Amino acid sequence: MTKITNGIFIAQFFNTAILILIVNAAAGAKGSVAYMIFRGRYLDYTDQWYSLVGYAITQTMLINAFMPLINETIAVLTKWYNVRSD
Repeated sequence: MTKITNGIFIAQFFNTAILILIVNAAAGAKGSVAYMIFRGRYLDYTDQWYSLVGYAITQTMLINAFMPLINETIAVLTKWYNVRSD
């Protein structure tokens, strides 16, 4: 169980914190290897960055925070409904 939990944490951290930043980053001078890899739209943190990338990070964090509760609630209600209709 610990290995599964740690694996899920690492995957969510990569998806939430690292991948979104890497995809939207523009790094390096034109013609450099870094420029060819990081072709994002934002050179620095701007208002547009926060409205697009910051929103995506926040939305992902909120979904990750509340989905376990929602899934558990759905499982309990489904079990209750199946017992009630039996």
